Parts: sequence; C-alpha cells; structure tokens
Amino acid sequence: MKVYVKQRKITLFGNKYIVYKDDRELYVVRRILLSIKRKYEISQYYTGQTIGTIENGLLSFKANATVSIPSGKYKVVQKSFNSLKFKCRNQDSSHSEIEMKGSKGYSGNIYENSKQIGRWNKNKFIVFHGDAFEMDLDYDVDLELMIALMVIVDMFRIQIKIGGEIGWDTGNIARGLERGNTVWRPKEKGKNQ
Repeated sequence: MKVYVKQRKITLFGNKYIVYKDDRELYVVRRILLSIKRKYEISQYYTGQTIGTIENGLLSFKANATVSIPSGKYKVVQKSFNSLKFKCRNQDSSHSEIEMKGSKGYSGNIYENSKQIGRWNKNKFIVFHGDAFEMDLDYDVDLELMIALMVIVDMFRIQIKIGGEIGWDTGNIARGLERGNTVWRPKEKGKNQ
C-alpha cells in the first residue's frame, strides 16, 4: 500500500499534515497550539472526527512521545537527539516492537520485530508547503500508527534546507544511518503470504 504524508506549513493554525491513500485524502494531523507540550491531533479528513493524538514530553529535544489511536496507546522513544532511530511499543501489550530507522539519503525503513514491513522516502525539493513523505507499507500494518510515526520522524529529524521556503533538503543527517533496502517489496493482500 502506498501512502503519502504531506506537510502544510502555511496555515493559520501552524503545521499540519494531510495523509493520502490512492489519491484520496484520509486524515489530517494538526498541531494543537495552545498546549504546553508538543501535541498533534489526528482526525479523519472528511468528517473531522478525532481518532487519535500524538503528544511529546515537555521541553524534549528528542522523541519521547505517546501515541493514542484506536488500536492502543503506544510509547515512542528516539535513541538520541542526533539519531534517526525510533522504537515504538504498545503500552498495553508487549507483543511487538516497531522500529523506524533512517537510511543514507532521503529514505528510511520500518520494521516490526526485526522484519521489514515498510519503507519511506522524503522529497528533496521543497516549495512552501514543507516536507512530503511517500510510504510503501505491507497491506496489513496499522495505518494510523504508521502515520503517527512518520509525523514524529519529521518532527525530530535533523535537516538542513538550502534556499529557505523554496529550496533543497540535504538529506538525512544523523549518526548510525543504514543503507536503504532497495530489494524489499510490500506485502500485498492475496500475495506474498
């Protein structure tokens, strides 16, 4: 499954992300401005119904976030502020651990219990709107969790933009970047099982 998470910086109420699947808007992730902590709300695009939240620790320079979505409450921790490695675990059960790891360049990989379940790529050229991520995911992943993790990666990803609002992103900057897996393909419903 292919999903797009596109940041919109020029809004009256701060940063927001629009999530697309099959060229259709599915979700909006908005920053809640009057909150002491960095907090985002996930809502359905057409109905506006809130389905979850992303909340980070107070004055934290690295991800120390809690994601609350219909499938549960998750704790997301970044290895260090200069690392592009994030671990996520459901607080109600310890069955699986999700990891987001940045790769050299503009991409990263997503793992569940050390098995790859997804990959993301970021736009290189930026015009006003901000960052855009394309995610290739196995058909059976928790889509709301993947969206929340992608927003967290964007919040805590160290980046250098050349040219201001119209320019280039220099790519992932972090310690311990791995090589991207160019051979991996997402599991599709009815195939690869």
